[in-house]
Amino acid sequence: MNRPLRVALSAGHHNRDGGNATEYAIVGELTEAYYREFRRVGCDVRVITPDGPDPDRDPGDGDFPGGLQDVARQVVNWANAGWVADLYLEVHTEGAGGVRGVFAIYPDWGGDLDTDVRDRLGPAVVRAISQATGLPVRGSGVMSERATGVGRQGYRLGIFYVTS
Repeated sequence: MNRPLRVALSAGHHNRDGGNATEYAIVGELTEAYYREFRRVGCDVRVITPDGPDPDRDPGDGDFPGGLQDVARQVVNWANAGWVADLYLEVHTEGAGGVRGVFAIYPDWGGDLDTDVRDRLGPAVVRAISQATGLPVRGSGVMSERATGVGRQGYRLGIFYVTS
């Protein structure tokens, strides 16, 4: 690649759809930490949920003025305008229970199965985050979209719905 890695970041649940209050309180700061680390290693980073008008000073804690699918659509809009992300990281934690650890979610809904994320990219990102933060890897480090339980009501995770 003849250019810096392009990374799109968003803080999970920092949008109009809301979500778990415990997770909401944590992921903004995590998103900011990821932003600063990606920038430190030379990546071209855009944050979908900045705090204020200057994303270099205020990345991560703000709320996007739309829902989950709108957040994912912003990455698609950037791509349509010529800035194609190599990695889109929507930062989440598990806000309930005592389960902790880093893992990546891969799509497996209908015909939308991403084996590259499941088998290669997801585990690589998870290992890197675990090594950098000391957080344990949860289970195998990957989870299928179906296994999240989000779609029990008949809808998909916003990021996969929009990018499928």
